[in-house]
Amino acid sequence: MIKINLLPVAVRGKKVGRIPLILLLAAIITIIVILPFYLYSKITVSRLESKKVTLEQQIKELEPKVKEIAALIEQLQRKEKAIDDLAGMQRLYWSKKLNELSDLIPQNVKVEHLYLTTDATGNRTLNIDGITACRSGEERIKLVGDFITALQDKQRSSFYYKDDNTPNFGEIEFLSAAADKKDGYLLARFVLKMQII
Repeated sequence: MIKINLLPVAVRGKKVGRIPLILLLAAIITIIVILPFYLYSKITVSRLESKKVTLEQQIKELEPKVKEIAALIEQLQRKEKAIDDLAGMQRLYWSKKLNELSDLIPQNVKVEHLYLTTDATGNRTLNIDGITACRSGEERIKLVGDFITALQDKQRSSFYYKDDNTPNFGEIEFLSAAADKKDGYLLARFVLKMQII
């Protein structure tokens, strides 16, 4: 069957051309590939936004608790400072002091006992009972002297001093020494005492 257009040429419409099949397939494939990524990104953004809203609500709920805890910490720090001020001294952190003491002990010197005593007036004293092993009496005295010097030496350790460089202890007293002999070595037992300031 033959189609004839009887309209005048001026009124006749232009012939609509067909879209090539390749362009149509390319458009469909592009839509099929891009659409899942687009939908996935929209879903992800939506999830993240809802999570953000939830986290913001949790932050708002926790803010008063955080402020309350911060106020409590500040109050405890004020109380701790007041206790330290009332005690008239900085706190002595024994774990740090004992660690420093172990580093200061010279070779051939051994600390046997380390103990605190408190007298009737409330003065506390650190006592160190030790022993030196050496072949001569001069060497015994020198080892104990080296130990006492090391305890007070700021260059080597802060054992003797507080954080503000004031002394933690009073003068180191050499209380006693007793000679003993074992396996051909002269042993000198000694006692040092220092008052805690």
